[in-house]
Amino acid sequence: HFAQTGLDHLFIVPFSAPLAQTDAHDFMALLREKIGLKLFLGGPDFALGKGRAGTIPQLQEIGKSLGFE
Repeated sequence: HFAQTGLDHLFIVPFSAPLAQTDAHDFMALLREKIGLKLFLGGPDFALGKGRAGTIPQLQEIGKSLGFE
């Protein structure tokens, strides 16, 4: 029941070989540009991007430069 989550939108990004080669900054810049990302939440041990280099501390820095929390 999506309505019970309190979320306005949910985006599912299919995983692919080209996506696996995308670094965290480029991926987050794409989300910011295409969907107007304002807030990104990640749980413990979360990482994204090529080589799982986009850790929470790195994403916080990326957010500062791109304008999202």
